[in-house]
Amino acid sequence: MQAFNSFFNHMGLPGLTPFLAALTLIGGLALLNAWIIGPSKGLLASAKICQHTNKAGVPTTLLYAQAGIGTLFITVFVFIPSIQGAYWIVNTLAAQLYLIMYFILFLSLIKLRYSHPHVPRPYRIPGGKLGIWVVGLLGAGSTLTAIAVGFLKPGDIEVAMSQSQYALMLASGIFLFTFPPLMYLKIRHAKLLKEDHKNARL
Repeated sequence: MQAFNSFFNHMGLPGLTPFLAALTLIGGLALLNAWIIGPSKGLLASAKICQHTNKAGVPTTLLYAQAGIGTLFITVFVFIPSIQGAYWIVNTLAAQLYLIMYFILFLSLIKLRYSHPHVPRPYRIPGGKLGIWVVGLLGAGSTLTAIAVGFLKPGDIEVAMSQSQYALMLASGIFLFTFPPLMYLKIRHAKLLKEDHKNARL
């Protein structure tokens, strides 16, 4: 809002700042709604856990779990005196988790071209296998670089900790939020293998 206020004052239209603030609030509320229900709907469709929904089809169990994890996530504001620093850490950790997903996505692009080459796709990267390697490695390298940069403590934001403490905090957060789904996948994979062996004996 400070940037918009300076812009509109320079243009001689200071009255537009409150109007734009109201539009930003409405857009933020709409976006927040998508952020809250979006992940829960995705888990409801893909996971075989917490499938309970209310009469409107809302995954209530997942929303309660999301609220609990989100509350735990923002407790960082309690331990860091600077609100700006706490927001930076939360935002950076969220970006790191997204980047890890994209890193895996780019590597999967290369693997799937070799393991499932004949699967029909709406779009195929030109250049054959060379094009796949260039795009996949360029994307994976870019995301890996962004992940590494994210571990560097910002110089102009007060986070009240050393560089090593900052990196350790981010690494701990990444481990905390990636370990449960990885363990779930490992247990589920072991269960499927056990069922396959059982079916093979029959």
